[in-house]
Order: sequence, then C-alpha cells, then structure tokens
Amino acid sequence: MEQGNLARDLRLFVSLPEETSGEWRVGAAWALGKDSSHGPGTQSWRRALALPNGEVLEFTALYTAHGNSVGIEVWKEGKMLAQVLAVKSTATSYDPSLILLSPGGTHVEVMVGGAHSQ
Repeated sequence: MEQGNLARDLRLFVSLPEETSGEWRVGAAWALGKDSSHGPGTQSWRRALALPNGEVLEFTALYTAHGNSVGIEVWKEGKMLAQVLAVKSTATSYDPSLILLSPGGTHVEVMVGGAHSQ
C-alpha cells in the first residue's frame, strides 16, 4: 500500500473502561482532519473528548512515515498530563499505547493505529 494511502487509514483511538465490566471500549476513533503542518510524510491529530464524568481532555498525536514513529500527548486545561514518543512496529499496529488516570479519576487509553484492524 502506498505510504499516503496508509496514513489516510490511520486513526487516533481513545478507549475507556466499561463501567460494569471494566473492559476497554473505543470512546472515539478520529480520522485525519486536514494535512499536517509538520512537513511531508507526517500526519497529525488534535481533538477534544468529554469523558463520562464530564471532564474534557485534549488529545494530540503525530505520525511520521519516514521514521515510522508516533508521538501522543494528553492535555487538560493547557497542562500536559502524559506524553509518549516511540517507533511503531508497523504503521497500522496499535503500539505504543498510552494509559493514564485522568485528574477526575477516569482511566484512559490512547493509541494510533489502522482503521480496519480494530
């Protein structure tokens, strides 16, 4: 698959635990909105999500094709809560994943992966 088509198939996923079972469920899966301003071969996301407790978090991510790497950040009210930078095993794999406990007490998992390999 061409690198450009591959990048268009990527999604930024945010997963939350089910209240009763505690199992992860996808709370949001965002496609790319517009071209990245980080240069050729990059794709980026910046989205906000209201959690079930009403807390609003902002999620940013950047994928670079030339290094097959990803950076993921989670923010609340202008303060970074967590960041991970890593090389992916493949562009559409779900590694790495970032798991954190929000200030409001909700566990959150964030990752960049393929749209069709959920």
